[in-house]
Amino acid sequence: MKSVIKYTIISMILLISVIQVAGATFSVATPDVSPSSGSLSPDTPIYFETTLTFTSTGDSTFPGSDDIRFYTDIGKSAHWKAYVILNGIEPNDPTNTATGSTLTIDGWELEYPNDNTLTIDVILEGEVPSNIPGTGEYTIFKITERDSTGIERTGSGYVYEYTRNFVDPDDIINSINVAKVDLENLRTDIDAKSALGVDVSQAEAKYNEADAALRSAEVTTDYGQGADYVSTATTAIAEGDTLLKQAYATKYINDATNVINHIQAVYNHLTINMSMSPSDATLLNLNSQLTNAKTLLSSAIDKYNSGSYLDAQSKADEALTTAQQINSTANQLYTSSKESIFSALFNNIFLIIGVIVAVILIFVGYTFFRNRSGWDELG
Repeated sequence: MKSVIKYTIISMILLISVIQVAGATFSVATPDVSPSSGSLSPDTPIYFETTLTFTSTGDSTFPGSDDIRFYTDIGKSAHWKAYVILNGIEPNDPTNTATGSTLTIDGWELEYPNDNTLTIDVILEGEVPSNIPGTGEYTIFKITERDSTGIERTGSGYVYEYTRNFVDPDDIINSINVAKVDLENLRTDIDAKSALGVDVSQAEAKYNEADAALRSAEVTTDYGQGADYVSTATTAIAEGDTLLKQAYATKYINDATNVINHIQAVYNHLTINMSMSPSDATLLNLNSQLTNAKTLLSSAIDKYNSGSYLDAQSKADEALTTAQQINSTANQLYTSSKESIFSALFNNIFLIIGVIVAVILIFVGYTFFRNRSGWDELG
């Protein structure tokens, strides 16, 4: 029994110790960064400043066995200044300085009773390296809390990182050349679709946007700005291509819809106005093909609404082809129905004329009789 109590007490002490060691996290204020946005080219000066605020759940403001490590990819040009601020009192001179990729502050420098408030103001100054290995995202500023073995603690409140895009001049030149080829392909596609009667106005606007961005990219001496211009151009080209596919599908959907609506109107005319039986062999075939065309058109519209514009155009083309195959039949039936009306009128023309003459004679006789009666009364 005593042994059990002994081991229980030891376990509780160890648990409390672990909790105390891991008992500090930090939050990072919105940094002051210059340049504040955009890609960064080699040798661009960088300024970064922020404040860390620590929150402890243990007996101290920070575990003495841990440390705080600051890191940057800008390398040997980096100059660090850190001001450890206790209870809001900021020292005149930095408490910690370093040159190069890292700055480390040992935990014992940050360990105070937890009824104190602890913050650190950190300033990083340097330049983008002149020989970056390639265009991509690089770490400007990273903070990690490490335990006594040098292992980084993970999870919210233990890690913070701020990154920016660094550009390699050679990559930007290559990107400009690739974008110019893509832009020329878009131009060719726009002209081809325009010749087919497609509304290319929106795609044309994106082409002009991309063209202007690439022209700016070619003349700027700021490769960071050049990268942003290329990004703008690349995005506009992609959007232009999508808008062109959308417009192409729209034209075929509209064309198919018009032909299908015309055939439907003819079918309605024949079955309603001309009283043709829907079971008539010609009408049966017409309605069957019309239904098929409608099904294809419905599929095209579904694909269009889901953003599959090439598939939508293909299905709409099938619907249009199917409708056009029976359109001539529908037109012939409509023409025949009109001829039937004229034929019926012509075959009965004399009867119609006779009826009209009879009506006129009756009207004239009636009028004469009334007038004659009036004269007799006057006498």
